[in-house]
Amino acid sequence: MKVFRFDEIDSTNLEAWRRIEAGEGMPFIVVARTQTSGYGRQGHKWYSPEGGLWFSLAFEGDYRPELMSLAAAYAVAHTTKEVIDFCPRIRIPNDIVFGRKKVAGILIESKPPANVLGVGINLNVKEFPEELKSDAVSLHKVARSELDPDRFMELITSKFLKTLQSGNVSVSNWLCCLGQPVVFRCGDREVTGKFMGLLDFNVAVELDDGQLVECPVSLISDFRRAE
Repeated sequence: MKVFRFDEIDSTNLEAWRRIEAGEGMPFIVVARTQTSGYGRQGHKWYSPEGGLWFSLAFEGDYRPELMSLAAAYAVAHTTKEVIDFCPRIRIPNDIVFGRKKVAGILIESKPPANVLGVGINLNVKEFPEELKSDAVSLHKVARSELDPDRFMELITSKFLKTLQSGNVSVSNWLCCLGQPVVFRCGDREVTGKFMGLLDFNVAVELDDGQLVECPVSLISDFRRAE
């Protein structure tokens, strides 16, 4: 697969779209040592210093947004477990965490038939700004060793594409907050209840009155433990 490498770029996702619009054949990868304007869902800025793994995979296909999101989360979590033998958790919809600290984020953007998967991993990041120290962690700190970004990128890409082709993804063993009280937004609605897992790519939550409420993964935002 063709890989376009940059020392610094505004955003690997933006560069992937520029190349798609210029007629570049898919699949291909854009990877950068640093991003000046990295972003996540809802336009949230993503801190992208040297030491992290920041890449975007451009690919074609008509896939359910929920399948793409969960396939990507599975690929990142499974690769992390395979390489450093520590089990991270998937925090719906698109975060990979250790405890309550984020180690990776995922962003899927689609303009059929083209799709771009953006992955940001705090791989070997040594320091975080003060405002992020309580919310972010580096895999380097967890593994206590330097990690190979190319190996991570290759494994994640391979696992993601194979999962898409099979159409089957099981993340039950990786889910954060399973069986615990959570609060999140489902579109414009705020929901609080016990997280029961996923049913056909829908988040299932049991309310206080025993009612089971479902929400598509693609509509979930601000998912967290209820205090």
